Amino acid sequence: TMVPNRLEPEELSPETMEPGRERKPPSKMNKTRRGRGKHNQKGGNYDGKFSIWGSNSNGLKAKLNSLKANIEYYKKPSCITIQETKLRQTSTVQIKGYKVFEKVRAGYGGGILTAVIDELEPVLISDGDDENEVLVVQIKVGKENIRIFNCYGPQEDEEKTRKNSFWTTLEKEVICAKDQDCYILIQMDANAKVGKEIIKDDPNKQSKNGKLLMEVLSRQNLHLLNS
Repeated sequence: TMVPNRLEPEELSPETMEPGRERKPPSKMNKTRRGRGKHNQKGGNYDGKFSIWGSNSNGLKAKLNSLKANIEYYKKPSCITIQETKLRQTSTVQIKGYKVFEKVRAGYGGGILTAVIDELEPVLISDGDDENEVLVVQIKVGKENIRIFNCYGPQEDEEKTRKNSFWTTLEKEVICAKDQDCYILIQMDANAKVGKEIIKDDPNKQSKNGKLLMEVLSRQNLHLLNS
């Protein structure tokens, strides 16, 4: 499980984190649903090295050239996950060789985007709901199904009910992924501090969001890979 840094105007920084479930029709929130349909039956055609690159863009529209440069620099990552795109409509971002899935927040801010190389035949599993920015895409590498979670967590000062709703939604998707025998990979901006209990010499105390994050990981036997 991993939490990304924010992107500067011409600089995207790589990251990663940990994660699932097929369900319901589109919610009221605008989103792109390209790739929805049957779970990839073929898969297994990808024989390259799997890699994931993610970041908080803090507004993606002005940084598309930087995004393309980083895709080239990191030699075309298998999967790209971006939080806080702040896009006002879907289909704004097209990336050659990738299938793009988006969730656009109604109102200001937020928004998440996942892009996966075509060879992995990605399909959309879930895009959360009107309040919770959780985007789940399934891919197949060899014989294994993997669900990639891209999430943007609530701020520390948001209402408790709002935060509980987000973490409950995320955990339900994780459980669904397990029920379908999928591997889980979460890359997210959790808006959380996990503290020195997890990261040696971390100057920050574990925040309330950090506690909620670690509780989900503990209950679901997931591991924090980077923060």
